[in-house]
Amino acid sequence: MIELEFLRLGVTGKELGWRTLRALAEADGRIDEQGLDGLIARAERQMNTLEELRVRAVREMLLTG
Repeated sequence: MIELEFLRLGVTGKELGWRTLRALAEADGRIDEQGLDGLIARAERQMNTLEELRVRAVREMLLTG
């Protein structure tokens, strides 16, 4: 559980960084908007996977005591 929470924190921080850069990309043509969109989408997929793993771990922990 603890490891999954740390991973979630890391992915959340990464996603927020990509979103900040994405907002800046609208004013700065040097920043690749499509690349950032892909990174944001990947972070969202990672969060979904981590959430599934977290729910599974909680379920196992509660059922096995």
